[in-house]
Amino acid sequence: MSITTSTMTDEQRKSVAVEYLKRLDGGEDFFDLFADDAQLYFPKCPLANGIEEIKQTYGNVAGIVSAVRHDYAYLNFVHSGDTVVVEGTSSGRRRGQDRLRCPPRRPYRPPKRDQPLPAW
Repeated sequence: MSITTSTMTDEQRKSVAVEYLKRLDGGEDFFDLFADDAQLYFPKCPLANGIEEIKQTYGNVAGIVSAVRHDYAYLNFVHSGDTVVVEGTSSGRRRGQDRLRCPPRRPYRPPKRDQPLPAW
C-alpha cells in the first residue's frame, strides 16, 4: 500500500486505518502508517502525541497483550477534516491468560428518572 503526503479523501483515510488494523492483527509492522505528529488513544493509557510516544505506548501494551483481532464488520468511522476516528470491538489474548475482550461487554441498563447517564 502506498501512502501519499498530499491531501487525502475520507475514503483514503479510512483505507489507511483499516490497513493499520489488519497489520496490527497480523503482527506486522505498522508504524510507517503514522505521521510524525499523529496522536493515538489506547484505553487506560495516556494520549500518545507523536510517533515516538505511539511506539512507547505499543511497547507497553505488547507486554500485556499477546494477540488481537478486530471485528471489522462492526467498525464505525468518524471523519472530521484530516482526522479519522475508528470505534469498534476487538478480542485477543493477554500474555499468560485467557481471552480478552475490549471493551468488556456490559449490559445496558437505562438510568432511573433524574439520574445521570453512566460514564462508559
